[in-house]
Amino acid sequence: MKPIYSVILVCILIIGISSCNQTDAVNKTIIEGIVTEFDDSYDLPVIELYEYMPFNGEWETHSCFIGSDGAFRFEFEQLYPLGILIKFKELFSVYAQPGDSIYLNVDAGLLNDTSNTIGYENKYIQIKGENQKFQDEYQDFMLAFSVKYRSRDDHLALREAQKDLDHSAYADYIKSRSSRYQAFLEDYVKTYRSSREFRVWADNWLYLNELDDLFRYAWLHPTYNKLDKAAFSLPAGYYDFLKDERHNDEELLVSQQYRSFLHELYMHLYREFWRSELRNQYATFIKAGKKAEAIDLRLRHLIENSSGFEQDYFVAKFFSTLILWKSFEEYEALYDPSLIRRDDYNRILQKEYTELQELIAKPVFAEDLNLHDSIIPEEDLVFQALPKKYPNKVIYVDFWAPWCGPCIAEMPHSVKLQKKLTGKDVVFVFLANSCSEESWKATIAQKKLSGEHYLLDDKEYALLADKFNIAGIPRYMIIDKKGRVIDNNAPRPGEENLVELLETLSAK
Repeated sequence: MKPIYSVILVCILIIGISSCNQTDAVNKTIIEGIVTEFDDSYDLPVIELYEYMPFNGEWETHSCFIGSDGAFRFEFEQLYPLGILIKFKELFSVYAQPGDSIYLNVDAGLLNDTSNTIGYENKYIQIKGENQKFQDEYQDFMLAFSVKYRSRDDHLALREAQKDLDHSAYADYIKSRSSRYQAFLEDYVKTYRSSREFRVWADNWLYLNELDDLFRYAWLHPTYNKLDKAAFSLPAGYYDFLKDERHNDEELLVSQQYRSFLHELYMHLYREFWRSELRNQYATFIKAGKKAEAIDLRLRHLIENSSGFEQDYFVAKFFSTLILWKSFEEYEALYDPSLIRRDDYNRILQKEYTELQELIAKPVFAEDLNLHDSIIPEEDLVFQALPKKYPNKVIYVDFWAPWCGPCIAEMPHSVKLQKKLTGKDVVFVFLANSCSEESWKATIAQKKLSGEHYLLDDKEYALLADKFNIAGIPRYMIIDKKGRVIDNNAPRPGEENLVELLETLSAK
C-alpha cells in the first residue's frame, strides 16, 4: 500500500510528544473522531497528529490511544492556519485554522483490506468540520496534485536533478516544473470553479514549493555527491529569487509550506554566518569560554540580514531553539523582548521557557522508567556492565542527547516500539551524553520516555565513540542475550524491520 503524502513527512527533523487530553486553553483547535472496524492484534491502537511547531520549522507529534469505542480526540493550540498530518497506518492531511473543530471517521476495515487498492484516494477517511468548503477543496486538490505529480518517479527525478545538475541547470529545472504546476492549477481552478480563498492558498503553496526546492539544492547537492558542505557555495546570483519581497509576508502563513521555506531561509543565513569573517570571532569567544558572546554574534548576524516579518520570525525562532536545546544561560543572557516587535511571539517564548523551567524543577516521569547513575568509566561498558545488569535480555541501546533533533525525532517511535514489545525479553537502554543532568531529566519527562536511562560523562562517551567509531548521534546498537554486540549500527526505532528483528532475538 502506498504511503499518502509521504513527501511532506520528509521535513520532519525535531519531534516532541504530547498528551491528547490537554485542557484549559483558549481557542484550541479540536480534531476528534472515531476509528471503526479496528481489529489488528499486532499494531497498537494509536493515532498520531503532526503539526508544525510555532517557530522551529519542525514537526511536533501528538499521540493518542484510541478508546475501546474507537474514539480519539486531540486538542492543541494553533497560531496560524496550516495543513496538519494525521497518521493511522497511512498518512493523510487535514487543513485546520486556529479554533477549528474537525471530525474524522476512519474506516480501519477498508484500510486493512489489501484486496482494495486505496493509493492516494483516501477512501477510508471522511472529514467534516468548520470551513467545510475550503476543506473539501483542499482535500480534492491535494489528491489530484499528488496523483499527477507526486509519484515515485517524480521524486526520483527531483533527487537526480539535485544530485546531477549544476546550479544553473537545476534552477531552470525547478522553474520549468513550476510552470507545469501553475498550468495544472489554472486548469483545476477553471474546471472546479474553485473559491478565491482556495486559489490564493494554492497559488502561494506552489510558489513556496519552488522557493523551498531552490534552497534545498544548497545542501542536498553536496550531500548526494559527498562534497564538503562547508566548502560548497553557490554564486550570489543563484539567490536572486529572494529579491522579490513577496516571500516576506505574514499572510503566506496560511500555507504550511511557508514554515518550511522560512526554515530553509533561516538555515541559509546560518550557513552564510559560517562563511563570514564572524566565524573566527565566534571561535575565539568559544575558546575563551564566552559562549553567550559567541551566540550573540549569530543573533546579530541574523538581525542584520533580515527584515520585516521574517526578522521577527527568525529572532523568535532563534530564542525558541535555545529553549529547545535547553541553553538556558545563553537564553537568559541574550533574550530581550524588544528585539521582537510582536507580543504574541514573545508570549509564546515566555510560555515555552516557563513550562520547561517548571518541568526541570519538578519532572514527572513515566511509571516504567529507571534513572541510573553513570555505570563505569571503562571501555567494557557495553560488553560487561550492561549484560551483567540485564542478564538473558536483548538490549537495544540508544545514544542520544536532549539537543539532538534527529534523536528526539525518534523518541515517539521508541515509545511505541517498547509498548509493542511489552512482555518480550528486550530492554531499552538510553545513553545520554554532552548535556546537564537537569536537561537530561527534563527531556525524559517532557517526552514521556520509559526504559533504562544513563547519563554518560565525557570520558565514558569518548571511550565508546572511539571503540565503535561513533561520529554522531543518534546511534543504535543491539546486544544479544549472550552479551555480544551483534549490530553496532542498528536500525532506528522508526524502521519497520526492527520489531521483527528484536522479537526474533528475544525468542532465542
